[in-house]
Amino acid sequence: MRVRTDNPLAFDALLQGYGYVRAEGSENIARAVDQFRLAVRLDPEFVDAWDGLASTLALYDFWHPDLFPAARAERREALSRALALAPNASGLQIQKAWMRFEDGGGIG
Repeated sequence: MRVRTDNPLAFDALLQGYGYVRAEGSENIARAVDQFRLAVRLDPEFVDAWDGLASTLALYDFWHPDLFPAARAERREALSRALALAPNASGLQIQKAWMRFEDGGGIG
């Protein structure tokens, strides 16, 4: 498991993604998703980038409700990729539980 990356361009994309998330707003959230997508394209084993992508796509429920169904499918895939790389990461387990709750399955 490799949480970090040796690819400076992937790491830069991750940082830019989180910068856009912090700036908020619908355009910035979309830009953040683009940066996280870039990071995982540059390093497909970059767990932090998959985590960032999944957690930011969850924000589409608020910022882009019209795109939320498609974002939710991509979020599920990103979370699955992250969990395959880091199955015991607590933040990913929290996202997994939250998705289960959203699906009506409860927390247990």
